[in-house]
Amino acid sequence: MKKILLFFALPFFMVSCFSEAFSGEEEDAQCGDGTFVCRQDADGRTDSYLCHYDEDFERENLNLFEKCKEGCNSSTGKCRPWKDPDTNITWSSVADKRTYEEAIEYCENLEEGGYSDWNLPTINVWRTIVKNCPATESDGECYVRDPDCLHSLCSEYRDGQMVGHVCSCKSKNEEGYYSKLWYLRGSYFWSSSPSYGGLHENSAWFISFDNGTRGALISEWSSNNSSNVRCVR
Repeated sequence: MKKILLFFALPFFMVSCFSEAFSGEEEDAQCGDGTFVCRQDADGRTDSYLCHYDEDFERENLNLFEKCKEGCNSSTGKCRPWKDPDTNITWSSVADKRTYEEAIEYCENLEEGGYSDWNLPTINVWRTIVKNCPATESDGECYVRDPDCLHSLCSEYRDGQMVGHVCSCKSKNEEGYYSKLWYLRGSYFWSSSPSYGGLHENSAWFISFDNGTRGALISEWSSNNSSNVRCVR
């Protein structure tokens, strides 16, 4: 009798295991490496995650990429565009890392939220969403402005005197502290504003909302490097 029960129980156990494994494979198929998915956090808020797989990470270990102010689009896995009520500028969802030229091309070809007239933001536009960092807010003392001051020294000089990097503030080590839009610490974003006279022949200005030591940092970077992208219209 025991042998008979064992015989019937074994197929049931195998089916259960197979179903569980298949569910995991289904989830993996919906979240391939480099794709975006909408996920709920512990508070029930739906945000956009970038799927990233590595041998050092488990399958569930997704990279939190963006908190959505206008909710998450389940068909794309990305945040819906957000319109800043202070400026009427609409911001697209975040794109993964690209070079400067690739970032410009990405925005010019982007179709999102029913719009196709997107552009890579100038450094001036990026400064409109800075908060809690007076130096780099729109009317702050940082000299970097497009087209008035795009030389690489604009972030460090005052009236011909070297005064150190003034286009930043001290880091609070808090995610989302320096921007109207929420960002992870260490998030770097291209602007469309070129930088001249720096160490690199071709470079552009970028903004980081917390690089670990400085908040809302504006600096220049080689256009051959990669950085995150967000477009505006």
